[in-house]
Amino acid sequence: MKRLMSSLACIGLLAPGLTDPALALSCDFRDRVERTFALHHAQAERYIVGHGILVPDEPVPVFNQDTQLLEPDRIGARFEGRLASPRGFTGSTAFKVSVSIKCMVDACGIVPVDRPALMFIRDDGGNYSVTTDYCSGGILSDPTEEEMMRLLDCLRGNACDAP
Repeated sequence: MKRLMSSLACIGLLAPGLTDPALALSCDFRDRVERTFALHHAQAERYIVGHGILVPDEPVPVFNQDTQLLEPDRIGARFEGRLASPRGFTGSTAFKVSVSIKCMVDACGIVPVDRPALMFIRDDGGNYSVTTDYCSGGILSDPTEEEMMRLLDCLRGNACDAP
């Protein structure tokens, strides 16, 4: 009984902080390349990895504070950049891609239109899609040169362990 009371007291002390938006939306970006690679590599679907930008077919939607929605939550775009392979990054390429934008409250995924990002793009028989959410999802913004090299190591089958 004493243990139960201690646990309940501890929960009572922590509960107010659990609703704090900063805690609720915290994302762990350590080892993000390895974590994202492992997540996509484990999927049954086929993914390709690109480094580039997205050129949206329409303006990127803005979260509506009144409705608490992002409408539309999917847009068409063109990927412009290079694809990754075990041998490195290819020459320039471009193709159509569907972009799914997920939100948590009013924190939404990024759509890299100005600066290149690493993107894990689903290849469904020549139909391409990418998902982005408030913790990046399939898009890793502003990758460093070291992160790009670590991605290539993952593709080569070298050490690519996410913690």
